[in-house]
Amino acid sequence: MTEMSEEIISSIEAPRKTTKLIGHKDAELTLLNAWKTNKLAHAWIFSGPRGIGKATLAWQFIRLIHTGYSNGEGKGGLITNPDDQIVKHVMAGTHPDSQLVRRSNNARSPYKLRQEISVEDIRSMNLFLRHTPAISEWRTVIIDSADEMNLNAQNALLKTLEEPPRNTVLILISHMPSKLLATIKSRSQNLSIRPLSDENLAPIINQTMSGLSDYEKNILIRLSNGSQGRVVELAEGNGVEIYQIIKDLLSSLPNIDRIKLHKMLDRFSGDSGENTFRLFNSLLLWWIARTIRYISLKHNDVRKEIPDDEIEVIKSLTKYGHEQWFNCWDKMNNLLHPSEVSYLDKKQVTLNVFSELIKATRN
Repeated sequence: MTEMSEEIISSIEAPRKTTKLIGHKDAELTLLNAWKTNKLAHAWIFSGPRGIGKATLAWQFIRLIHTGYSNGEGKGGLITNPDDQIVKHVMAGTHPDSQLVRRSNNARSPYKLRQEISVEDIRSMNLFLRHTPAISEWRTVIIDSADEMNLNAQNALLKTLEEPPRNTVLILISHMPSKLLATIKSRSQNLSIRPLSDENLAPIINQTMSGLSDYEKNILIRLSNGSQGRVVELAEGNGVEIYQIIKDLLSSLPNIDRIKLHKMLDRFSGDSGENTFRLFNSLLLWWIARTIRYISLKHNDVRKEIPDDEIEVIKSLTKYGHEQWFNCWDKMNNLLHPSEVSYLDKKQVTLNVFSELIKATRN
């Protein structure tokens, strides 16, 4: 298994063991009330941006279901006792009545992590749900993320949603509900999870990244879009530095500081190259999305949330027109689509992206 595959699996498994949930008190209260009033839907979609705590919330709820009580009574919380043996089994992934469905490895060498959740993964889950619970009254499943199911897998899941076994709870973690079949969404209860507020994120950054300046902390909060997971990714990947490099490169368009760009591209090699590539291009897309937001809405409405130094960059990008940026956005997303990037030279992909940016500023 590749290092990248291990990292992806680790990020999916981590919420199972996480006991602290930041924010989302309203969502906790909704789930606790559903449990206490015996109005528990057999299928839930926890929807919202990536990295805001959807899976952590889901695992807290699963632990509540299997223990039958909460230490957070009266506080709107789903807290369970971490010393409880049932809780320990759920957190360790050894509870016989609880299952996590994620992308599995190919059955043949080189056994790489699949790009999607396959129909075999869902059929295995369906078989699990047909069995009588071993030690609990309930059987529970978390699919993380449901967006990664291919069409056959979604159709296989649909059969279970149409005739759900008694005392089963399925939680679909979804970063992009638009990728799910309408029939799956209509047979599930949606719980929209909101991004974390700046007030939620600031203490996390202060506690774990105390060496940063206030300027750098504010950039992390701005780039995170309310995602705790994104904050960690940015901090570990030198996100503030990369943000500044992209800012300088965009400011110089349609000219380009080729030395600075190629120094950045050289960082796509080596053990951390894949992460650096993904982070660089995600921040590049963030900049262009911010530019489109600025030109799509009334400037006065947007100025409140965009600092003056960023507005200056956006103004320099759009001084020759606006319409081309919508086309540029589509082309960039096509160039950076995961199915395309995995087979191409990452340096060349990024050079192609900058070629589109140069065209947009010259128009």
